[in-house]
Amino acid sequence: MFHLEQKTNYLNIVRINMKEKLTLKLMTILKRSKTIFFNLNHDKKESYIDESKIEKKLNY
Repeated sequence: MFHLEQKTNYLNIVRINMKEKLTLKLMTILKRSKTIFFNLNHDKKESYIDESKIEKKLNY
């Protein structure tokens, strides 16, 4: 059985790893969808994805 301190450290490490994996997945999805959006709306020259909002959500 873990001591409490070890347990929280372990959980934090797991959480950080999960967050990194999620951000990597999100970034690849963002890149793909951005190119799609850009291709669809190339005359407007703007991307509809606000990365700052997503970053805020990830830094919970």
